[in-house]
Amino acid sequence: MKQLFLLLLFFCSCFVYGQDLIVTVSGDSLKCKITEVNSEEIQFRFGQGRVISINRSEVASFQYNFEPVSGKEKGDKKSGTGKSKPSSVNNNQKQARSYLPFSVGVSGGIRSFGSVSTGEMKSAVPIVFGLDAAGFFKQSIGAGIKLNIANSIVDFEDTGSWYDQILFVGPGLYGRWTKSKLELTASASVGALMWKMADINLEKVTETSQSATSFGGYLSTGVNYLLSNNISIGLNFQTAVGKVKMEDSFERNPAGAGVTIGVNIKF
Repeated sequence: MKQLFLLLLFFCSCFVYGQDLIVTVSGDSLKCKITEVNSEEIQFRFGQGRVISINRSEVASFQYNFEPVSGKEKGDKKSGTGKSKPSSVNNNQKQARSYLPFSVGVSGGIRSFGSVSTGEMKSAVPIVFGLDAAGFFKQSIGAGIKLNIANSIVDFEDTGSWYDQILFVGPGLYGRWTKSKLELTASASVGALMWKMADINLEKVTETSQSATSFGGYLSTGVNYLLSNNISIGLNFQTAVGKVKMEDSFERNPAGAGVTIGVNIKF
């Protein structure tokens, strides 16, 4: 009976356990042991290492028991001759980082003018430029800073053409939710809302300008298409919130629907 028990123990020690496979959308193949799969992420580990998470949106496919662990690998673990294994594991862990924590985006487009109390307008179409930089402390939630500038030439009935600029800068909260190749985004910021207005004399190339600053906000939402794990292009809808008043009581309300096209980089 003792000999039979030893024989069974030897057989179990030689049993080959299967490895699982995760293939990322960028083409990386991760041979590992999958410990849990849910609607948002896959948890896995390399050998006896710590459990790592990867977002489902970054996974192209996964397969249980993809291939067996070779006898050589098992022998290396027992004899301690596989000294290069930790380095390989660490590299794989870096590749399998569950999400990219930093994001920078630039965008450009147009938006509606809003209103101003200086007179009756004939036409005004602000040209918008935006810059966003954020760090994500979770997959979907982060914080950062927003810069947005809207420039336009306003034609008034009585006072001719004026140059108008609305500049917003301030910190904010950022959100992103990824589904396959699409990513929904949203942000809400508070900060300084600055208004500059200049009377343009096209003949003499001179201008008389006024400026004022107030407290304001900025809201935006959009959708990005992921070209890769690091780069996406997107369509964004946005508006400024707040009012700015000059010393002579002229008041500017920049709230109005805007649309921009942008490029975003994650790293």
